[in-house]
Amino acid sequence: MGREAEQALLPILQAADLSALQKFQRFFEVSARWKSMQKELIVSLLRMWFTDENALIRQKIAVESTSTMTRVLEPIIRQGITEKVFTTQYPQQIAEMIAGIALNLSDGVIRLLLAPPDSDHAPKAARYPGCFVDTLERILGAPTGSMQVFELDDFKDWWLKYRQAQN
Repeated sequence: MGREAEQALLPILQAADLSALQKFQRFFEVSARWKSMQKELIVSLLRMWFTDENALIRQKIAVESTSTMTRVLEPIIRQGITEKVFTTQYPQQIAEMIAGIALNLSDGVIRLLLAPPDSDHAPKAARYPGCFVDTLERILGAPTGSMQVFELDDFKDWWLKYRQAQN
C-alpha cells in the first residue's frame, strides 16, 4: 500500500509548474484522497491494528512510512527554500520531523477513535489538524495561514465513518 501511495505522490514532485506551497497542498490532497479510497478497509482494521500484538509491525511500518514521506517532502522543502517561502536550514531533517508529526497526528486521532464509544472525543480530535498545520508553518518558517492542507469536513467524515462501523 505504501508503494502505491508513493507512486500516486510522485507526479506532484515532478510538476514544474507548481510552487512549493502548491505541492504541499497537493501532497496532502492526494494522500487524503488515496486514504479515502481505502477507507472501508482502514476503518475495518483499526481496532485490530492497534492491539499490543501488532506493535512491532506498526513500528516497522511507521519507519518505512517516515522514510517514504521524507523522500517526497524533502525536495518540496528545498524548492520552498529556493522560492524563499520556507526559511528552514535543515530540509532533510525537517522532512523527517514532518513525517513523524504526521504519524503522531494519525496515532493521536486513532487513540481517540478507539476510546469507549460512550465518550465523545470528536471536539478534541478536531483540534489535531489545526495543531498540525500550525506546527508545519512554524518548523518550515512558512507564512501563517499558508499551509491549508486539511479539509475539516474530510476529517469529520472519517470520524463518523468509524463511529458508524462500531454500531
